[in-house]
Amino acid sequence: MRLLVTGGSGFLGEYVLTEAARRGPETAALARSDAAPAGCKRKPPCSGSPCLRLRDSTERPITLTEGTNQLVGRDPDRIVKAARAVLAAPLPRPGKPSLWDGQAGRRIASALVAGHDARNQ
Repeated sequence: MRLLVTGGSGFLGEYVLTEAARRGPETAALARSDAAPAGCKRKPPCSGSPCLRLRDSTERPITLTEGTNQLVGRDPDRIVKAARAVLAAPLPRPGKPSLWDGQAGRRIASALVAGHDARNQ
């Protein structure tokens, strides 16, 4: 069974996608924004669920090249065509863009400490 979730980047959409993934249906999401929770553990592009972004641009272009996001714009015909294609195609392999490992804070702190130490030598 395939499930298309509208509002996939929203509060409820996140939980619907998570629960659907736990129960087994293959899922895809429609989303208006680039919003995604920290760590991206349950959400596209890391989850392997395709996500059709109803926008013309993205602040996270890496999710288009290394993830499962697609920009489909706001044209209704284009959105319907893309949704049908996603629902008919095999799901992509889950992947995570490099450095999307939830460790950004640790890397930033390390770089700040290293820079501080270098200036004080």
